[in-house]
Amino acid sequence: MPITSIRVIEKAIELGGCRVPAELWERLQAVADDRAAVREIGVDYAAGLCERLLAEGVPGLHFYTLNWSRATREIYQRLGLYKPGRSSPQREFGAHHRVGRLAAGGRSGTRSAGR
Repeated sequence: MPITSIRVIEKAIELGGCRVPAELWERLQAVADDRAAVREIGVDYAAGLCERLLAEGVPGLHFYTLNWSRATREIYQRLGLYKPGRSSPQREFGAHHRVGRLAAGGRSGTRSAGR
């Protein structure tokens, strides 16, 4: 899940005990009063992680969007996986890897990529 707000990540730390890399946390804290900058850092960081995972050969990506899919679409665009005007991301990762459609039943809670 890409970081899109300080409040959400602080709640995740409090409730779930998740950890945020110190360098990322420092970048976020430096712009904590600028929601757009926090969101940009979060999307950029998540896109970088996805690029690395894909470069290292993972079979797919899975995003928890919690009904806030815009950041995930931006990540898909940065990775070259999403073409505006289409209902789902389209790009092959090789002979047997494809980006998946929305979860069954049209729910917008998650987007996944994989076999």
